[in-house]
Amino acid sequence: MSKELRPKSIHPLWAILNVIQAILIFSLMAIPGILGTLLVLLFRSPKPGLFLAKYAFCYPVFALAFSKLKVIGSQDINWKKTYFFVSNHESLFDIPAIFVGAKRYLYFLTKIELKKTPFVGWLGQAAGMVFIDRKNSEAAKLSISQAGKEMKKGKNILSFAEGTRTKTGEVGQFRKGSFLIPLENEVEIIPIGVSGIREILPSGSFRLRPGKAVVCFGNPISMSGFDKSKPELVANYVREKVIELKNKAETARL
Repeated sequence: MSKELRPKSIHPLWAILNVIQAILIFSLMAIPGILGTLLVLLFRSPKPGLFLAKYAFCYPVFALAFSKLKVIGSQDINWKKTYFFVSNHESLFDIPAIFVGAKRYLYFLTKIELKKTPFVGWLGQAAGMVFIDRKNSEAAKLSISQAGKEMKKGKNILSFAEGTRTKTGEVGQFRKGSFLIPLENEVEIIPIGVSGIREILPSGSFRLRPGKAVVCFGNPISMSGFDKSKPELVANYVREKVIELKNKAETARL
């Protein structure tokens, strides 16, 4: 689907249901956000907080949306290794969908503005997510360097390389900056294609609708053979793989 999802008239019962869903989802965010942050600080480990985020929010949120989630390809990945994951970005629900599909905890490369978001920002800071200040190039470079150091410690990092959620369903151009991380640290990239999530929760809206989402994990992409001075070549190559996986996920929804 490549057309923009335009708002339609909504039945009053759906409007009431959406309000209830929003309240419940906000409550679910508060549990890992508050309790998870405290556990991370108490045990000095991100694992308790990320465990709560996955099982107290990511799994239940699709049930609250009366939606199904299918994961493809995750079982074929060697999860003992460290990877740099790259996905297309359809909706806010991409994060819980990918988090459910991954068999190890992922650390998101995300915009610094999310630091100020209640619950999500608190846990993100405590757990060690990597925040990027896109308005400050020097700060962004430092964040990318820090992400490389975190990967050497064994952290799997996920980037939504488009930089924003799609409004048309098409996969936008990938920003090259984040690809310096796998290039400079010689880490394999796992491409991910997601489909159906924007139909459940479109960008810029909170009109939840029942649907079927699919997350499709691809094969590792080695950085050997790529020129470290040309991250845009990696960005373009990975984008094509993500598009292939998105199409595969779209087919799996039928």
